[in-house]
Amino acid sequence: MTLKKLIVIIPTSNEEDTIESVIKQIPRNLATYTKIVVIDKSGDSTPIKARKAGALVLEQSFGGLGTAFRLGIETGIKLDADVLVHIDGDLQYDPYEMPLLLEPILRGEADMVLGRRAVQYKMPPIKHVGNKFFSWFVSKLSGVTISDAQTGYRALNRKALEALLALNGDYTYTQESIIIAAKRSIRICEVPVTFRKRTHGRSFISLFKYPFNVLVTLTRAYIRDMC
Repeated sequence: MTLKKLIVIIPTSNEEDTIESVIKQIPRNLATYTKIVVIDKSGDSTPIKARKAGALVLEQSFGGLGTAFRLGIETGIKLDADVLVHIDGDLQYDPYEMPLLLEPILRGEADMVLGRRAVQYKMPPIKHVGNKFFSWFVSKLSGVTISDAQTGYRALNRKALEALLALNGDYTYTQESIIIAAKRSIRICEVPVTFRKRTHGRSFISLFKYPFNVLVTLTRAYIRDMC
């Protein structure tokens, strides 16, 4: 597959300290046409800096990370993307590693590629346990072995984008997207990526609300798509 049009989606929430670096580090030689879209829910100068760095900024006035991801998918389809890459705006993921996620799609081996956080800082114990549990749980529900279901670094081809228009969760998207993809015969694979400690801004999600909201989202997704 020859990559003609690549759309990069970056959801942000108060990432004024890192957003310019993320945008500038995205390789521009990966496709004939590359468009960077920042979906912003900030109260700081993130949108100003994103526009200054050359990104299209879409303001998000309500909803959570799931809402931002779905808007990103809709935008990718509207812009006629061959492949969409989703990366967080806090520099925890390395934009220079984007080719690693694209390779399985370009070789025709996968429709959706997850960046498995293989090289990373020492994650807090509660997050580590939660990540392992939900990855195991999603694997059981989807029938696809996934080692890092919570990763925010992903690449999707057109087939996967159209399948994931069925996303319903507003709070998060990571686990639900895998269940939907599995139900719709989307080929999923993982590639190892670097994951660094967050040093600026704050997360889209709340650590205390996360388990409950994810369980509700997964239960609904399983009932709707897998039963």
